[in-house]
Amino acid sequence: MTVRALAIGIVPWALACGANTADEASDRVGTDAAGESGVSYSGTVVASMNLDTQPYALYAQFQTAANPSPSSGAADAGFEASCYAWQPMVSLPTGFGPGGSALPTAGSVTIARDGAPLATLLGPSYPEITNVSWTAGDTLDVQAAGGDVDAFAGSLQTPATLQGLSPAFGQGPIAIASGTDFQISWTPEGKAGEIMQVQIESDGAWVSCTASDSDGSVVIGADLIAQLSLAANPTIHLIRSITSNVLGPNATVALEGQLWLGAPAIIQ
Repeated sequence: MTVRALAIGIVPWALACGANTADEASDRVGTDAAGESGVSYSGTVVASMNLDTQPYALYAQFQTAANPSPSSGAADAGFEASCYAWQPMVSLPTGFGPGGSALPTAGSVTIARDGAPLATLLGPSYPEITNVSWTAGDTLDVQAAGGDVDAFAGSLQTPATLQGLSPAFGQGPIAIASGTDFQISWTPEGKAGEIMQVQIESDGAWVSCTASDSDGSVVIGADLIAQLSLAANPTIHLIRSITSNVLGPNATVALEGQLWLGAPAIIQ
């Protein structure tokens, strides 16, 4: 099923990748619209695999208040595809949250596969670990020893390899015609709650569209394509992701598996 994503316009990075409203943010971390009074922290643990060069990355972050990280969230029956044009904001120094406050920790976070440890992430900044590997589609076990964020454990699903892409990746630059809509399609994996994000970057400007993976296709409007530079060297990335939310004693944590695939593009 082809989905034409709703065009939102130019927005900051944090809104472009996160929930659209406060109520949606609450839904995505497993709380009701009013929030859970016992939740004082939130966080994300990510297992990311990039098919361009086969690097793997594990990382985590925790923060005060029950707000999801920009990358968290899961599709469901009410999920509506949407697109944004945006420019990234300046990043905060590693280990600090909004306002420069120190980030809370959850102690050591151990990632395992089939009972064998892959890596241990260490706070407070939980820098990414890349000397690890797993197979696309694996389920990883996550266990945090506890700190400011109480101990928690859960299963992190990783997405399967992308299939049935049109236009095909790996056969030269992806041609994107200016002045017309751009459609990209894929074969859905079939996992409930999985989403697909399409990002096109050109000279620091981005167009980002998100749809349910089960849609199998998304259309990026010509009005958003027109905001990208024709003279730069654009790139296009597909990110398939799935998130499982763990509600602990004092925190809600999103366990997110990501699969990335990129290619050069030509806007003409």
